[in-house]
Amino acid sequence: KKSLSVALGVFIGIAPFWGVQTVLVLFLALILKLNKAIAFAFSNISIPPMIPVIIYGSIKVGEFILNSKSSFNLSNIKFNKDTLILLKEYIVGSFALALMSAILLGLISFVYLTINQKSE
Repeated sequence: KKSLSVALGVFIGIAPFWGVQTVLVLFLALILKLNKAIAFAFSNISIPPMIPVIIYGSIKVGEFILNSKSSFNLSNIKFNKDTLILLKEYIVGSFALALMSAILLGLISFVYLTINQKSE
C-alpha cells in the first residue's frame, strides 16, 4: 500500500491536473484505501524548482511518442498551429512521464521497503 501510495502521488503530481492535485490525490487515496499522507507528500513533486524540468521532460517525451519535433523556444511563443502541437506534445508527454515516473518510483519504494522490512 505504501508503494502504491508513492506511485499515485507521483502520477498525480506530474500529470497536468493543475489546481486540483491535492483534492484529487486525497480523494483517490481514500477511494483506493491507500496511505493519504504518503500520496499527498509525493504529489508535491511539482514544486516550483521542478516545474521547468517536468515541463521540458513532458515535451520531450511527447515529441518521442508522437514522433514530432516542435520548435519550443520561450522567446517566440505565439498562439498558432505550433502552439497547439506543443500543447499536444506536452499533454501526451506529461501523462506518459507521470506513468513512467510513478512506476519507477513505486518499484524503488517497494524494493526499499521490502529490504528494510526484512532487516528488522
